[in-house]
Amino acid sequence: MVQSGLFPHWLVTLAYGRYGQKGGQSKLYIFDTLPQAQDFIQKTIKKRLNAHKRIGCNYNFIPNR
Repeated sequence: MVQSGLFPHWLVTLAYGRYGQKGGQSKLYIFDTLPQAQDFIQKTIKKRLNAHKRIGCNYNFIPNR
């Protein structure tokens, strides 16, 4: 999830865990500019798309509820 913060910052939240399970982990990243946040997201997505090679299964991207 990407959102603008109270101050002129951009917040990116990544959530990890099994789909449909309670718990899991989330990490919050703070960026000064929107292009920095977008670059981080693109790199993260690229890494997750190669997960099958690394860990033997794929990640699924789930829309924010």
